[in-house]
Amino acid sequence: MMKVAVMVLGAVLLLLVAGAFPYNGAPQVYRSGMMLVLGGVVGLLCLYAAFRLAGRGWWRLPAVMALLFVCCGGVAGVWEGVAGVAGLPFDSFWSWVTACWFAVFVLVAATCAGVAVFILLRMANRKMCLAVAHLSLVVMGVGAYMDYFYEVKAMLYLPVGQYVMKPGETPRVMMTDKVFDDDEKEFPLGFRLGVSVFEEKYYDPVDYSLYRVGEKGNSLLQRVKVEDGMVRFDGWKEIPASAFRKLGNMPQSVYVIDQERVAVQEQPPVKMFMAACVVEDGKEKKEFEMKVNEPLRYGDWIFYLLNRFDREGIRYVQFMARRSYGDVWMMYGIGALLVSLTMWCWWPKKQKNQSEEKEVAV
Repeated sequence: MMKVAVMVLGAVLLLLVAGAFPYNGAPQVYRSGMMLVLGGVVGLLCLYAAFRLAGRGWWRLPAVMALLFVCCGGVAGVWEGVAGVAGLPFDSFWSWVTACWFAVFVLVAATCAGVAVFILLRMANRKMCLAVAHLSLVVMGVGAYMDYFYEVKAMLYLPVGQYVMKPGETPRVMMTDKVFDDDEKEFPLGFRLGVSVFEEKYYDPVDYSLYRVGEKGNSLLQRVKVEDGMVRFDGWKEIPASAFRKLGNMPQSVYVIDQERVAVQEQPPVKMFMAACVVEDGKEKKEFEMKVNEPLRYGDWIFYLLNRFDREGIRYVQFMARRSYGDVWMMYGIGALLVSLTMWCWWPKKQKNQSEEKEVAV
């Protein structure tokens, strides 16, 4: 059985290496039928190894996995509860009530995690920890297969602001309750989503340098940062940051002041997108703030802010909508794998007694 496992793992490793090549790479190889078959074989081998390692105590495996789930859920609950308390403004009575609720939630989650860890320490041993590690790989594989077969990805374009739909009607945010994938298949969201405000601004102010151009090379005269969209060099007029342009194949944008002096934008500006989203779920209306690296999670969906563009005088915001049921399985499998391997590494080895040592010597 060990030889079979090594051969299968070698084939999987070969496909993983092949998927790293730029031509016919990751999407074609990682989602190929061969990889799916090998993944299933690896999962069956891990399942067999888990029950083989558990031995007569195999019936404990489901209980241990359930306790690990409670442990991981408790840690996640503490994390979310602390993040929720940190994000409260504490400027009203209800914010303090919400903070108390979060505190109770964190306390319950921490208690559940602590009780689960205590029971685990009473039930587990080195072999059981190793068996749980193999079973965790199976759970991760289940999450990967759920993503492969049931994951939904769709592009979503929403106009920004309020519009009058009919004459005499009050302006309101245009919203949608469904998305379409690349095959034009429709998927209902279960709620309505719109964008009321979109902001685009720069952060990490860019350096602008003033050079004197000469036959022997350029010499740096000044270096400043942009302020309020204007570049201000001492002794020279203000230059709008939007006036800098790329000339030819130059990597930086420049502004020619005169025949001897040129201003250079040292690096391209970094933009920050922020979208204020409105969600209508039944009669309830909520508002959320989204940023490029801070997606919106609501219901079964995750929305990623990608870009913006203008069309016929209307600004649109581009999102990627994703629905995946395998993320929970994957995160639980990773958490269980880390916990089980940590316990296995630090679990004290069972010492042989003197009678056993004598028998071994004989």
